Amino acid sequence: MGKRYYNDTTGPLSPLNDAIVIHQVNELMLLLAYQVLPQSTPLDPQPNPTISTPPSRSPSPLSLSPPKYHASLIPTPADGDHAQESDSSDSHSECSEANSESSEPPWWTMTVSKVRSNLASKRFYYDDEDALERCGQEIKDRALEIMRQQRLSPTSKANAPSLKAAIKRYSSTTERTLVNNVWCILKQNPRNIIDEASPKDDDKAMAWVKRAWEMDFVDCVFESDLIKDSIPDTSYTGNETTDAIFKDLPRIEQPRPDVTYGLWKEDLSSSLCAIFDTYHCDLAKGIYLPFFIVEVKTQDVVAGEAENQCVRGGASVVNAVHQWNRVAAGKTHFEDMTAKQKTDERNEFAAAAEKARQDHDTLRCSADPNSFVFSLALSPPTATMHVHWREVREDGVENWHAHTVDTYPLRLDLEPYERLNMHMSNILDWGCTKRRMEIEEQAKVVGKRKWPTLNEEDVYFAPNKRQKLK
Repeated sequence: MGKRYYNDTTGPLSPLNDAIVIHQVNELMLLLAYQVLPQSTPLDPQPNPTISTPPSRSPSPLSLSPPKYHASLIPTPADGDHAQESDSSDSHSECSEANSESSEPPWWTMTVSKVRSNLASKRFYYDDEDALERCGQEIKDRALEIMRQQRLSPTSKANAPSLKAAIKRYSSTTERTLVNNVWCILKQNPRNIIDEASPKDDDKAMAWVKRAWEMDFVDCVFESDLIKDSIPDTSYTGNETTDAIFKDLPRIEQPRPDVTYGLWKEDLSSSLCAIFDTYHCDLAKGIYLPFFIVEVKTQDVVAGEAENQCVRGGASVVNAVHQWNRVAAGKTHFEDMTAKQKTDERNEFAAAAEKARQDHDTLRCSADPNSFVFSLALSPPTATMHVHWREVREDGVENWHAHTVDTYPLRLDLEPYERLNMHMSNILDWGCTKRRMEIEEQAKVVGKRKWPTLNEEDVYFAPNKRQKLK
């Protein structure tokens, strides 16, 4: 495990800590002086770099605070119980909220607000109220309707004390430890659902059965990179500073959610699996067409970091669903389009935009109501649920939105824990019932179009040996 860096900046440093910090900062400055600064400016890539590229969840120069003798640079021992974990990402922040006293902080300093501003420069927006007024309110309302369904199930209320205890106990450890101990409650514990054969007009007569979401063909994977085909392009904005920044924010440039929920590959017929593979639906290892991602941080990390990662990861999931919907509508997946097809599509948008300018003053926008997904940013003592959607202008320019739909203060009261569990359960229920069935019907149409001799009855979700063993 690497050193851990905290964001708590209150209180004076002890002489010992001050000495430790001075020593570490001096080492950092020497490293930069000898290996980076003489070779290039921050915005000019090194032709022969001497520093190896860090792994996707390792700290970059942008992870470090300004070279002030600051409490956020105090190293602390890793959690002793988990010192053997191989992934050092659990103990590192993507960026620091510590502010430099100078008006022009060093180029490697990056705050949550700056990352969010740079995301917006690439058309990834967080809580854009104007977008709600333009076209997003309907999607937010649909998201809230899904989340707030009355389940009539005691599962959420029963889980709340265990959820609270786990978050309280493990919020100061590592991301991986926190995720493992929280998701064993949210994922592995069975949920109580109403038996379809029971009467619906008499609560006392309702028969309750225990069932896992995986019995309904949904499951999750942990720390899985989202495939690059689905990630909206951020390779060039025209702003050199922004482009350089994103190269050094691996969890933003290449999303890797802590938890990703989708359709479990092992629960598909071979024909359905072939259809999904043909049209790039395998967004994360082991699952197709995700609809819910989770980013987790420990309590010593700025909560906004998890939210920023949700912005980018959620947009990638939305894009994958959008491309699938294009295929279902008879259009070509972007990855399968020829250069000529892409040019023709751009020309069509340009012609439409020109006509729009003649008809009205501004280019209108429309939301894509069929490709919205959810994300959760959990960083005790709070959690935030988002809905994500795609907005497209008349000239074809795409905006990617993440909007807060609920927040959960994870402190003393059990109610927020119960509400969080209920909202997650409702989202998963939506994903494994209504949404899954719609995708199955789309797949039958897509498969028949691709392979005319295909028997539609072979395109289905079915229990597999994993489920039969339960």
